[in-house]
Amino acid sequence: MRHLHTPKTVWLCRCLTLLLLLSVTMAGATGWAKALYLFSDGEQSAALDDSHSGIESLLLNLDTGKSGEDAVLTEGTLVTVRRGGETITATARKETVKQFLSRMDIIPGSREMVGIELMENSVMLTISDHLTVFERVTEKAEHETVYRDTPDLPKGEERVARKGMDGQNTAIYEQTWVSGELVTSQYVEEISTTSVTEVVERGTAVSYVEPDDKLVNVTTQSDGSGYLTFASGGTMKFSKAVTVTATAYTAGYDGVGTRTATGTTVHKGVAAVDKRVFPLGSKLYVMAKGMEYGYTSAEDTGMKGQKIDLYMDTYKECIQFGRRTATVYLLDN
Repeated sequence: MRHLHTPKTVWLCRCLTLLLLLSVTMAGATGWAKALYLFSDGEQSAALDDSHSGIESLLLNLDTGKSGEDAVLTEGTLVTVRRGGETITATARKETVKQFLSRMDIIPGSREMVGIELMENSVMLTISDHLTVFERVTEKAEHETVYRDTPDLPKGEERVARKGMDGQNTAIYEQTWVSGELVTSQYVEEISTTSVTEVVERGTAVSYVEPDDKLVNVTTQSDGSGYLTFASGGTMKFSKAVTVTATAYTAGYDGVGTRTATGTTVHKGVAAVDKRVFPLGSKLYVMAKGMEYGYTSAEDTGMKGQKIDLYMDTYKECIQFGRRTATVYLLDN
């Protein structure tokens, strides 16, 4: 059932434009003959064809072919009727436009039409043989979705940083109706509301990278923190970067055993540090001059100050590494 409501209803919330054109001929003092209904709310159209007798407010949906919808005034709605130079105002019951006009003893002539316009808090009925109305044809402008990487989410997770909204394009046509016939339809303007692009963030943060996954970029914030970006697309956040002197060691030389100060077995990826600079258990990423040592863990001690000793599998590797300047990134665990 179609109701003609005041702004508190869904009709005006959807900025409804309703046009009802009645082309009638007299059928006795109080009778109604053929009628033509045109209905548009920007999304669908409906009409009552000439084969129907009387002007019961039955609508035929032109899009679906379904009939039986009613155009009914809401009880309590203030209705103003304009005809020629005369104007009357009355409060509607729950009734069709035909019933309202009949109750007001208003019968349109054989060449007159009734145009219905929803006002802010009322309904305006204009009875004339010449009406100018505005038809709105609205199309949805779907929003786009863009994706951007973020180191603030684990790899594989997503979140909507900004929800998208569809826009719409509304073409307005000025139509002239004379005695129930559409005479002209002229394009006036187009009103557009811009769509809002949806932004979806995709996580890149990883807790470990493979030895062959090379560092390709370092992003540093004003506070010294930042994140590392690897060839695989994964990222690791760090709290600070420290420049140190790096050396190398291996088991079986200079009294080095197979156990670290934390009790773990020595292996490549273990580093000896000054625990006042790098707390034991810290995860580090080491970029030595001329060599990317990579991901390591502070598990051994014996160093003082800004120095680091990196474990190598062989004594030859230790000799080749020698003493180098390195940047150590203290990773967020």
